[in-house]
Amino acid sequence: MSGPESSAAGAEAREDACRDYQSSLEDLTFNSKPHINMLTILAEENVPFAKDIVSLIEADWAVGPPRPAAVGMILSVSVLTLRPISSVICSVIITTGGQKCSFFSG
Repeated sequence: MSGPESSAAGAEAREDACRDYQSSLEDLTFNSKPHINMLTILAEENVPFAKDIVSLIEADWAVGPPRPAAVGMILSVSVLTLRPISSVICSVIITTGGQKCSFFSG
């Protein structure tokens, strides 16, 4: 395939990859090692769409940390330990040997 057909197929593949990744990110509500591994594998399988996937991760990060559920929650815990997305970021960077680091904004 070449020309407009391959371009359309590439756009469809990008949309599918982003839709799948976004859906999986939305399901990540706590630090679940299997879920984080799956997100990392999805990122590895979709390296051609790395910028798009990193944008989805950054958008999730921008939402902010979860609100404490209990009044007695220890608030001295690092925000990073409260954010499952931080584990995804670390896993993707470590697993890809830092290849995706340059895509994260500063």
